[in-house]
Amino acid sequence: MKEGISVEKLIDSIERDQEEKVDYLVRASAINALVNDRGCPRLSLEGYGDFGITPHAHTQLAGYTKIPFNYLERMSGEAPELFADNLNYWLQRDKRSRMIRTIGDQVRAILSPRYRRLDNHNFARVVLPGLERLDARIASCGLSDSRVYIKAVLQGVKVEMDPVTFEPALIISNSEVGAGAVEVRMAIHTSPCSNMVVWARPALARFSSENRLQRRHLGPDRSLGPEENVRKLPSNGAQNPDEQLFWEMVQETVERGVDPDSFNEFVDSLREARNIGMSSKEEAERVVEGLRRRKSLAEDEVKGILKYLFEEGDLSKFGLSNAITRFSQDVENYDRASFFERVGGEIIAMPNSQWRSLN
Repeated sequence: MKEGISVEKLIDSIERDQEEKVDYLVRASAINALVNDRGCPRLSLEGYGDFGITPHAHTQLAGYTKIPFNYLERMSGEAPELFADNLNYWLQRDKRSRMIRTIGDQVRAILSPRYRRLDNHNFARVVLPGLERLDARIASCGLSDSRVYIKAVLQGVKVEMDPVTFEPALIISNSEVGAGAVEVRMAIHTSPCSNMVVWARPALARFSSENRLQRRHLGPDRSLGPEENVRKLPSNGAQNPDEQLFWEMVQETVERGVDPDSFNEFVDSLREARNIGMSSKEEAERVVEGLRRRKSLAEDEVKGILKYLFEEGDLSKFGLSNAITRFSQDVENYDRASFFERVGGEIIAMPNSQWRSLN
């Protein structure tokens, strides 16, 4: 599990970010792409100045205008004037409105007007006290441009599977910029290697079963008046009754912790994975190559996974999962590291037919 940042630093960062956030409801035709004196592409909002564009907002901008992302990125870096001309051509012909979320002088998200702002300051206010009441140990926190993560180990329950020890854990996350729902997910923390493997269960749209609660950011319809092009939205400090109820449900879910039967089922699946093996290093390389194709892994990621797999010498399904989650600790990007923790869980849950297809 990637170490991330301390709880104190997470809280400080969330509070600092909260002071710099401003949201707008904007008609697309009132968004103007331009290039500043340093040759950097920016977005101007009519009457409110111009802003830089985060990588995440670049992705959303490409999707909204239907300009291929790789082409948009290339124009941004190599031909910024062409970038602005392309965007402006499509934006000026679009009468729809978008929610533009900014932080400081950066556009961080381009979203539906109905996007419900379930923000990190409210997330932290309910999750951290819930974990404290659960007497959970916060093992890692992460705050990226797209998501916030709090990963906690539930103390008092341990299962030995020589040479490792399993403990139940929770991974709670949120996105303010349209990168997914609020999630509470069950995981297992493995020591002494400090790996985190996420239980793979199907994603449900709103609320799901014992191990996962999900809420998508869909809120009330917002619309501009006929003569209105840009509206600065009020801050998201106060909560309406519906949002208060939702955050109470998140807190209750956190405080319930992990269902013992679900934890034992997960541990049993890890034990079973030890008995599903790969006969040689050559077969292991073929399996990881199959995983590379399925998950679009980079070459250095494949090398890192194989390094830990061969160092440990456990050529089993469990060994591969362990190598993947161990490799996650070396990944610089916290989102990507968390991705590998999920992949480790997917390997454990993979049906035999899919497992064989990797080879």
